Amino acid sequence: MVADLRNERTRLRILDTGDPATSVHAVFSWSCQQLSPPDARGFRLLGLHPGPTFTVPAAASLAGLPPGEASALLRRLVRAHLLAESTPARYTFHDLLREYARRECEALHRPDDRQAALTRLFDYYLAASAAAMDTLVPAERYRRPAAPSPPVPPPAFTAAEVARSWLDAERCVLTAVAAHSASSGWPGHAIRLSAVLFRYYRDHGGYLLDALAVHGHALRAAREQGDQAAQADALMNLGMITLKQSAHERAVAQIGRALASYRQLGDRRGEARALGNLGMARWRLGEYQQAARDHADSLQIFRALGDRFGQAIELDNTGMVLARLGRYQEAADHHRESLALRRALGHRPGEARALANLGVVLSWLGDHPSAVRSVAAGLAIFRDLSDRPGEADARNDLGMALRGQGRFAEALSQHRQALLMFRDMGVRPGEAEALNGLGEALSGLGRTEQARDRHALALAVARQTGDRYLIARSHELLAGTCQAVGQPEQAREEWQLAVSGYQSLGIGEATRLQTQLATAGPVGAAVAGSPATGEADASAGR
Repeated sequence: MVADLRNERTRLRILDTGDPATSVHAVFSWSCQQLSPPDARGFRLLGLHPGPTFTVPAAASLAGLPPGEASALLRRLVRAHLLAESTPARYTFHDLLREYARRECEALHRPDDRQAALTRLFDYYLAASAAAMDTLVPAERYRRPAAPSPPVPPPAFTAAEVARSWLDAERCVLTAVAAHSASSGWPGHAIRLSAVLFRYYRDHGGYLLDALAVHGHALRAAREQGDQAAQADALMNLGMITLKQSAHERAVAQIGRALASYRQLGDRRGEARALGNLGMARWRLGEYQQAARDHADSLQIFRALGDRFGQAIELDNTGMVLARLGRYQEAADHHRESLALRRALGHRPGEARALANLGVVLSWLGDHPSAVRSVAAGLAIFRDLSDRPGEADARNDLGMALRGQGRFAEALSQHRQALLMFRDMGVRPGEAEALNGLGEALSGLGRTEQARDRHALALAVARQTGDRYLIARSHELLAGTCQAVGQPEQAREEWQLAVSGYQSLGIGEATRLQTQLATAGPVGAAVAGSPATGEADASAGR
């Protein structure tokens, strides 16, 4: 019974007792008989909506009405108890009424009428999504696919916060639209919706499961259409979400397939994007030399194309790889060049990212006051944009810079907030970084046993991510706290594991740690502000 009730296609039949006086279908029909013909038509067409809720413009698109008439229709349907206003200006069906409306629509409206209604709806959502992204990331407008011109115009997005609020409110609806359009005859809409929304899902909202769904629908639609370019784009987007889920090798495989397709198609911009994203994946795998080559190749193509947006991204990502290789001054120069380009382009999320990354490198160079100012400026932009992933990264970076100034209590607060945000978004590498930051701040405050516990937990999370640098770094920090609390044997073992981990990555941290141990003997927690993970630009390669 429960299984049948979960099936939208069988609910009404299961609840039909055969008695006209008690049949759910009959009761609904009595309510609809009280409606005027135009209102009954609008009610039936609204049943086609694939999402959980809808607004006046969406209703107007489905019903083919001006927004004012659609708003009046919705109010009348609410008064008739056939709709509910779940939140101000957002409407929903009871699920049985939705199924009744859909079935009545299928029975009373011709297939071409239903198709026209859904095309108007999908055109609206695609145009509104494009308008929102044009406001949120205007520097990337030229890369997005052309949006349709629907009869109902999209909202006027006057600021990035307005655009983000609309995307957040429509997030579940857009996922449902992607699924329905891909499976029911609108593959082009599914493909374009994925291409339009990838930056929001991946970099601004942190909604990884929604991103997987939208890009997965696009990939299936592209395969059915035989559209190789769209398949490459969807694979690229899926690869970057896979990377955020710490499945690094799978991400390399997905992005590598996209790269091969772009090269086969002769798509130089796609090739450059794929190389940049591949560099990010290899950075996470600890393959720093290859990552540096990937980013250098990507940057060269973007420069040849005159693509300043792509150049800005790759300059920032190259800076992060150079920093990991210990080439801090070169890294800072790359971040500064990226920052100048992003300011010239008006790309505020990128400006914030470059500021934060520059601040991290300045900490490593020992210029902690400048580091705090740079990261704090980036954090302010992220908060102004309501960019949760960026804010979490910047809070962690700010904690590192504050530790360099000995401001451990303030650093502790920043790391705690970052940890909560990373956990809420399911970003495991960020969680490990924040836990290590907490441990270092606690060590600075003399709370060494608590610090040891945080580093032990960070090590456990880092192992789950497979990030070799994070694992080695966690071993090093755990060793310091073990030594400080009187556990020299465990400390020695952790230091050995840290050295081995750094050596396997081919970076200077192994030499630094070996020298430190040889000249100073056992040491306590790692020096505040010593190299941490930093954060590669989440918009890499795009």
